[in-house]
Amino acid sequence: MTIRASSRYLHLRSAKVRRILELSTDNKTARKRPTIMTRKHFELIAYHVSNLQYDGFTADQIEKVAREIANACAVSNPRFNRAKFVEACTK
Repeated sequence: MTIRASSRYLHLRSAKVRRILELSTDNKTARKRPTIMTRKHFELIAYHVSNLQYDGFTADQIEKVAREIANACAVSNPRFNRAKFVEACTK
């Protein structure tokens, strides 16, 4: 009984180690999680888009850029709010 428990422990432990190694390697066979952009990413982008006004862009140009970026960001995160992002960019 002790042998089974220890061999099961070793099996579980080796599975965890394999999983960690898969996540930490950069080779093509490693499993990778999809990258999901978060609120802090969107806030950073909106901040920089809103600063385009100081580079000579008009409000219409900034809004057009914000809408194009919002369309791309919506693909990254299903909970992305386009209207809120465009509003943050045009402040």
